[in-house]
Amino acid sequence: MKKHSIPAIICAMSLLTLAACGGGGGGGGGAATQAVTTLYLFGQMSSTTNSKIDSIQTSFVVPAGVLVNYTSAPGAPAGNYPVRSGFAVPSGPVKVAASDISGTYHTGTRLLTISLQNVSNPKVALQSYTTAKNGATIKGAEVAKVTLKLATAGSAPTYPSQDLLATVWQYRELPSIYLGLLSGCRINYDTKFQ
Repeated sequence: MKKHSIPAIICAMSLLTLAACGGGGGGGGGAATQAVTTLYLFGQMSSTTNSKIDSIQTSFVVPAGVLVNYTSAPGAPAGNYPVRSGFAVPSGPVKVAASDISGTYHTGTRLLTISLQNVSNPKVALQSYTTAKNGATIKGAEVAKVTLKLATAGSAPTYPSQDLLATVWQYRELPSIYLGLLSGCRINYDTKFQ
């Protein structure tokens, strides 16, 4: 009897251990902790061969429950303060330098303003278009991703879908130097929670 009970106990313990571990699958998952907003530049360039985007300025009101990492002195009054670097990164097939993107945040109105300057010399061939390209489902040229932290993990605040008042400048060298507003343009936003 003793000869059979020890192997039986070992076998039972092994089965319990395997059952406790479970298949598990990939694990991961968990509640989303950040909102990632992709910015798409939508508009018709004056020339698709010679024009490049010179600068972009777009703004949206950050929803309640979303945190912005900005710089201000302790006890500073409501106002515009610089957003810490790294909140936005260039993205898409044509990228400006990370240092070309900056932002300000108004602590009273919760307005986040994102500025992109194409300062390379020569300028990178960043353009705007009115179709969805490179596997995107949102129309326009992907230019940047803005990442903000959620105050409550798993929440999904309502984000705006576009900025109709964005200011976009285009630059052209040929046939003559030209710097002018890109009329009728907008920034489309696509926000995912991760």
